[in-house]
Amino acid sequence: MNLFTKLPFVLSLVVASGLLMSSCGDSGTDPEVEASNEKFIGTYIGEITCDRLLATVVNEPTLEFTITNTSPASDDMVSVNLPIPEFPLELTGTVTGNSVNMEETKVENVMVATFTLDVLANGTGTLAGNALSATINLTGFQAGTSSELGQSTCTINANKQ
Repeated sequence: MNLFTKLPFVLSLVVASGLLMSSCGDSGTDPEVEASNEKFIGTYIGEITCDRLLATVVNEPTLEFTITNTSPASDDMVSVNLPIPEFPLELTGTVTGNSVNMEETKVENVMVATFTLDVLANGTGTLAGNALSATINLTGFQAGTSSELGQSTCTINANKQ
């Protein structure tokens, strides 16, 4: 067999291979995927109430707060910024589905009546539509010591604006 009789077959293979390879590439029409934290990011208005140790200190019937992206940004992390007058609280949370798990954070020198406390805070929250319900666990220590003075559980019910 000579080269001219094989040429159409070889050319057909080259063209078919080229078409096949070009169809395997990224078409650029993939829908944009929303980061898991996007649903949480925004401004919320609601209330926060605490029991026990901080019951008389933290009781805001109308609290406006924000949930923002962390810095540096991460698709599954948020920053929960609670501007509580007695002690502003910023918690970093990990988002999984409609839930957020807020890592332990320490706030120092919180005035409660005549005591100065250091407060450890952590919590969880769930977003259903625009309604956020969260629980923040607070443990108070005598400032600068490891002497625990008490605990409080704070409940937040808020709506995303």
